[in-house]
Amino acid sequence: IGMGTSSSSTRGPLQRSDSNSSTVFSRFVQVYTASELATAGFYNGATVTEVAWELASSNVVVGSGDATVKVYVKNSTATMAMANDWSTQIAGSALLVDRKFNTLFNFPGANGWMQFPFSEPFVYTGGAIEVAVDWDCSGVSTPAFSGEGSLKWRWESTAPDLLVVKKTSSSSPSTNISDTNDERANIQFTVVDTV
Repeated sequence: IGMGTSSSSTRGPLQRSDSNSSTVFSRFVQVYTASELATAGFYNGATVTEVAWELASSNVVVGSGDATVKVYVKNSTATMAMANDWSTQIAGSALLVDRKFNTLFNFPGANGWMQFPFSEPFVYTGGAIEVAVDWDCSGVSTPAFSGEGSLKWRWESTAPDLLVVKKTSSSSPSTNISDTNDERANIQFTVVDTV
């Protein structure tokens, strides 16, 4: 969903520059509406097994320490993303990705789709899907990444308010998601066809 060719260091699920000047923590909530999903061929009862975002840089982790990412997914009646506190944002969601990155378990190291397999299948029940991402690379030493630093993601402009995001370099992740954006990173959902 979304096949834009632009890239940015501020519109993807995972952020941090090699100089530690970019975000250490990122929290996103992305809404994919019923009409978007229908256009993409989703149907009630579809089983989703992973998500992937399109990485537009070729950086790898070079700093010591662990970076972690958690991905929460839920069925929803939302028609747009709404700013709220984090506990409310992920209420009713399933934690389907809880993954660690470091120099041993690293990024793909090349442009392309970065896959996040689910720990268990997610069953789509109609309506919208909300995907929430919680990224923490506060434990990675500087320099964190090779190359130019910031992880860049290919993105496409969308209808307004399909993404809410809070990015911070503070000592703890934000408890509130307060910034709206209408540019989401390209995403793929892997759906198992049982027909």
